[in-house]
Amino acid sequence: MLSSNNYNSSQQIGKDELYNIVLNSNDATVSGNDYLFSFDWSVIPDGNYLVHFAFNTATVNTVTNPQIAMIYSSVISGSNTFVATNTAGRASAQSSNFLGLAYPYIVSTTSTLHAEDSTNPPAFINSRPRVNQFSVTVLTNASTPTVYPSLPAWVMTLQLTPLNHTTRINM
Repeated sequence: MLSSNNYNSSQQIGKDELYNIVLNSNDATVSGNDYLFSFDWSVIPDGNYLVHFAFNTATVNTVTNPQIAMIYSSVISGSNTFVATNTAGRASAQSSNFLGLAYPYIVSTTSTLHAEDSTNPPAFINSRPRVNQFSVTVLTNASTPTVYPSLPAWVMTLQLTPLNHTTRINM
């Protein structure tokens, strides 16, 4: 039995809880390489967050498509995630919407693309997302990244964990 409640209140859920957002690719609008989702971020208090995720696909053929799956999301726009390149003498760091990797998980003769919270470090965002429509994109690690070939249906859970800077220990 599937259960869900709409939460359309101007009152925020809480101040210190974890926030889980479930994304099902079957519920997304696909636009080019992007899976577009809508979510009312105003139910989550403003503040700093660590963004964790878990990801799993339906069966995928990783033998004929031995690609590394790199997951990007506009949810972490403005994060402290950066990408290094082969450009010598670069004077600044290039930020990235890179969320993490999904790994082949072999089950008998088939496999899925899979990521658990412990397989990727969390991304840091300095405020909750503000744009209610956001994208998730799964690309390859090619020099010129392309959409992951023959990507089957997938489910991702985003977890936003509040991070209180005033209680962190400086070392």
